[in-house]
Amino acid sequence: MVSLFFGISLTLPLQAHAQQASQTASTSEFEQNLQLAKQGNAEAQYELGHKYRVGQGVPKNDSEAIKWYRKAAEQGLAKAQHNLGVMYMNGQGAPKNDNEAVQWFRKAAEQGDVKSQHNLGFSYGEGRGVPKSETIAVKWYLKAAEQGLADAQYKLGQRYRTGRGVRKNYSRAAKWFRKAAEQGDEKAQYNLGLMYSSGHGTFKSNKVAVKWYRKAAEQGNADAQNNLGIQYALGKGVPKNYINGYMWGSIAKTNGSASGLTSIFERSMTSAQITKAKSLAAECLKSGYKNCG
Repeated sequence: MVSLFFGISLTLPLQAHAQQASQTASTSEFEQNLQLAKQGNAEAQYELGHKYRVGQGVPKNDSEAIKWYRKAAEQGLAKAQHNLGVMYMNGQGAPKNDNEAVQWFRKAAEQGDVKSQHNLGFSYGEGRGVPKSETIAVKWYLKAAEQGLADAQYKLGQRYRTGRGVRKNYSRAAKWFRKAAEQGDEKAQYNLGLMYSSGHGTFKSNKVAVKWYRKAAEQGNADAQNNLGIQYALGKGVPKNYINGYMWGSIAKTNGSASGLTSIFERSMTSAQITKAKSLAAECLKSGYKNCG
């Protein structure tokens, strides 16, 4: 499942706890953390919220998690504000409340919390907890993208490509897709491949398109797998090879593509070639895309 917004931030133990980790049991650590939290230590309150959230040293309890996140959030701790927003958006530990979620995302985002900036962009883009505004969504995605968050970079690229909330600009779309793609974002890799195939926002190159389709395909992106199969069948950017084309088309179909690519290829292939392509596809999937020819 593709995540639409960023979830709970992970925690790191307090330094004092880390130094005592080899000497104290988990229960003792929890009690020490609880004492610090009760004394108003925001980091301890945040960590306590995390422990209740994941069930670390204490039974999992979302109501307690949200209680302690709130205490830390009200002291201005950005990561607690972010996690509190996520819990309200998901309805964990409290009734689902997008308005409340946005309130906390905004507080954290204004402190520079990159995940909250992304989530605030998502909220404006979807109209969750705020009036829908693609323009404001772009503003917050840009802030997160400039901090290097790949998912925000990808979404910003999509908006420049389609003209949602910003004037359409293929060059800027390609720029942001590339930044996300270079971090391994498979959706951005696929879209960057499309731009090289079409020559939108960059020079046209089937060879470079194949490079990015392959990177996305090897992460399981069915659209990229389908397009890579087409490139092989047509000999664009790679030597023409129906067996490899069928292989990627078959893998794409397994992953949900409805293009019907394999049935088209079969018309130009022998039964032996089809059998070999199916075998290669099975091996590719079995290897987790490590052995795909």
